[in-house]
Amino acid sequence: MTERKETLGVSQAYDLWAEDYDAFDNPMLFMADRALRQALSRRRPGSVFEFGCGTGRNLALCNAYGATRLAGCDISGGMLSKAAERPEAAAWTLIRSDIASAAGRIDGPFDLLLFCLCLEHVQDLEAAFAAAARLLARDGDLAVFEIHPAFSASGAGAHFVRDEVEIHMPTFTHEAAAYRAAAEKAGLHLTRRTDWTPAMTSEPLPEKIARRSADAPLLLELSFRRPTA
Repeated sequence: MTERKETLGVSQAYDLWAEDYDAFDNPMLFMADRALRQALSRRRPGSVFEFGCGTGRNLALCNAYGATRLAGCDISGGMLSKAAERPEAAAWTLIRSDIASAAGRIDGPFDLLLFCLCLEHVQDLEAAFAAAARLLARDGDLAVFEIHPAFSASGAGAHFVRDEVEIHMPTFTHEAAAYRAAAEKAGLHLTRRTDWTPAMTSEPLPEKIARRSADAPLLLELSFRRPTA
């Protein structure tokens, strides 16, 4: 049982979490992994950039699906250090940067851009989507996988326990309409929406998911593209 709760800045919190992040029993990572696998099965991109790439787990998955140019940014040096330890990472470009600044530090375009479980820490969605639009190929896809607003509104958010202290960090609940409005302002339009529930996967579910209603939305998937001429 945890003794107390503490709130840290996003970078500081993820630096602490980095060491065991991938081993953490995180239901959102499970859902996001399944959603990304389906997205990669629909269209296999040659190049991928992930905002908030963390330990590189999604970049490694994109690598396994055939992507040959991979890059990502993260505000946490600890998370990037874990990403750099992956055997595949020798060919990646990893940048320590916040989301809004990343587009000025790498050359695009990329076939696929990813926001995966990072926008809950971003208050200014317009700046995030503007950065993405700068790096997106003309016929590329921007994929968003985030905690479902219905789940987030119930109090769900990124947190972990370290030395019997429950560590939290700043989070913001964004409705699907807010993501869409920010994307449209950046010149992108919605092409796909999926509200992921436990019932949508046939695999054995982690205990933290299995105890929830099979039809409760946990993950929001949104895809955006540039309008065709």
